[in-house]
Amino acid sequence: DQALKAMLEERGVNKACGAKVTQVTDDAVVYEKDGQTVSVPADTVIVAAGYRSNNELEDQLDGLVDDLSVVGDAVAPRKILTAVHEGYHAIRVME
Repeated sequence: DQALKAMLEERGVNKACGAKVTQVTDDAVVYEKDGQTVSVPADTVIVAAGYRSNNELEDQLDGLVDDLSVVGDAVAPRKILTAVHEGYHAIRVME
């Protein structure tokens, strides 16, 4: 996980923990946190949420985005090490 954290930081990936995504557009992500609405310009979005498999967001984004990677327990309940490896690989191959 330390290598993954370092890669995120090196690539300038913004993180918004505890936020509720309200909209994903072609060039931005809009979320609510602490009573404020925030719009962040983005061409790539990574969502890491919850402890149980919930693919509602994947279903909503299917066909709307060019490249969608699903990792961790969203695929199936497994060990955290598997999720870390999948997340690392998803970030490593990003363009």
